[in-house]
This record gives sequence, structure tokens and C-alpha cells, in this order.
Amino acid sequence: MDQYEVEALFAGHVHNFWYNRFGATDCYLLPSTAFVRQDYSEMYRVPPLEGEEHGRNEDAKLGYLQVNVYEHGHVCHSIRTYGQLGGEQTVLPAEARCTPVHPLEQSHAPLGFDLRQTWSEVLKSPSGGLDEFIRKPVRNDYPLMALWEMGVKKLRVPLHDLQDDYVRERMAVLKQHGHEFTVFSFGLLNEAERNCLLQHQALVHSWEVAYASQDLDKVAGQLRHLKPELDVPVYLSRLHTHADVKQSGDRYFHVINHGFKLDDQARMQEVLDSCLLDGVISGFVLRIGLNQSPSDAVAAAADIAATMRLRFSLHLRLAGKTQPKLIMMTRRLPGESPAA
Repeated sequence: MDQYEVEALFAGHVHNFWYNRFGATDCYLLPSTAFVRQDYSEMYRVPPLEGEEHGRNEDAKLGYLQVNVYEHGHVCHSIRTYGQLGGEQTVLPAEARCTPVHPLEQSHAPLGFDLRQTWSEVLKSPSGGLDEFIRKPVRNDYPLMALWEMGVKKLRVPLHDLQDDYVRERMAVLKQHGHEFTVFSFGLLNEAERNCLLQHQALVHSWEVAYASQDLDKVAGQLRHLKPELDVPVYLSRLHTHADVKQSGDRYFHVINHGFKLDDQARMQEVLDSCLLDGVISGFVLRIGLNQSPSDAVAAAADIAATMRLRFSLHLRLAGKTQPKLIMMTRRLPGESPAA
């Protein structure tokens, strides 16, 4: 493959989907149309459902790849068969099929995902029936398969991912498949973080910086200092504190909230003017609440962006303002009545 610069390799045998890269070669390990290797079920966060034969009969993992070959390059689309047969039977009726999409074939795909959970973790899986005497290092690539199915380009990860050699290599590989990475951090960067961001900025599509109000001047100073060396759009995000919540009359919960609100235009303009950030940052992070209409919020943000001549990174929170439940557990001592 190295000598002849093979573009793509397709292999089976493991009955699960994986994607790797060797030199200039994309390596695809194909799903099966028949059954799933149950020994690899150990790499998931949850066990297989009842009736799925300990992972051997997870029919959502069954399918094949459709390969679109272009003059320069190729694109693979995963087609799930859910264990159904071809021939005279129809896998899915035509009206139920989704048009295949892929990040490389999407010229405009503004919707992205926050990869909150680890997305490139390598686990040591017991190998089960085929290789009982070893453990195999495995990575769950089904989230990647799902991203390709949806044509999702934009992915949001912490800056710490960029500092990890293995994860950074994975980011470089996925960038070649059309993915765009937004990295985020909080407060001032230390020297190691700063050097890493500057050295590997070619992998970064944008950078989001969250800050606490008392540290704004220091953060702004660092951004001004980095501007000549950093060719990456920067978005500022304000951390919400207990005082902010108390002032608005809401109840405070011990969770992290950050991002400006749609009615914070005056506050954002003050940050620009007082910290000399005009031309230094590209815009701000706006937070859309669970009970807000996303389409209305996007339209309102577009109006504000046009007025301020800035761009916004919009975060849609999927967590609402739920009341925390207090669970009281009691233990009755010998001889005590139930009332005690």
C-alpha cells in the first residue's frame, strides 16, 4: 500500500465497522450483513439488549458500504440493512430511505455536535471465542459512522484533545474527511496549551474561550498577544455565576452555564470596547435555552450579528431547568417502630 499509494482498503472478518488510516490509505473494516461479532460488545458503555444474543444479533449494526468513486478521491456511505435480505425482499421502502450524505459532499453543514463523551478512547477488550488468551485494543467507531451518515462536519472538543498525541492524529485524519473541529478552553492558557494551539492550529477551525468576569482583562490581553501568531477565529463565552442567576431571579443549580444571551448585546459591545477586542475576536458564543425556539433564536442572532458586524457560535442546551431530587434513605434499627 505504501509503495503504490493505494487509496482505499476494504476488509471484513471482524463483523464490525472501523475506520483507520495507514499512510495515504483509508482502511475500512466492513460491517456484516449476517451477524455481529459479540466479543466486541465489551467496548460499549451499555450492554446489548435482551434478545440480541449478547451482541451477536444487534441488527442495527448490520449493513454494507456504498462507495462513490470520484476523479479525485472517494466517499463511503453506510447502508444499514437491519438483518433483512435482498433479492425479492426490499430492505427499506423507497419512501423510507434517507438520501446518503457525507461531510465531504456537504458544502454547507452548519449544524454540529458537542463531543462531550470521549470519542477516541482505546479500550482493552476481552476477545471472547476467537482469541481467548489475549485482550485486544479497540476503539468504538460507530459514533463516527453515525456522523458520516448524517453529514455532520462540525465537531466541538476540549483543547485537551488537541494536546493528546493519539487524539490529535485522529483529528488530522478526520479533517481529511471533511470534519471541522472547534476547540474550547476556559480562562488563561498555560504555556503548554498556548504552544499546542499555535503549533497545531491547522487542525482547528475555531476556538471558543470561556471566561469568568473577574478574569476578562487578563484573557483579553492574552488574545491580543496571540493575534499576530494565531490564524483561527476566536469566540468569547461568558461564564454564568451564582450572582448572575440570583440577579435574574432563577434558582441556582450546581452545573456549569456559559454563553451570552440574545438580550446581552449591550454587554457584548462593552466587552469589545473596553477590552480592545475589535478585530481580535470573530464573535461571541450565544446560548439557546431548551425552551427557546431554535429557528427564532437563529434569526434574532443573525440580526444582532449584522448590526455588530460579528459572527456567533450558537449552543443549544438540551438540558432544562429541572428541580434536583433529594432522595432520603433511612435505616431502621432493631426494635424501632416504622415511624422512627
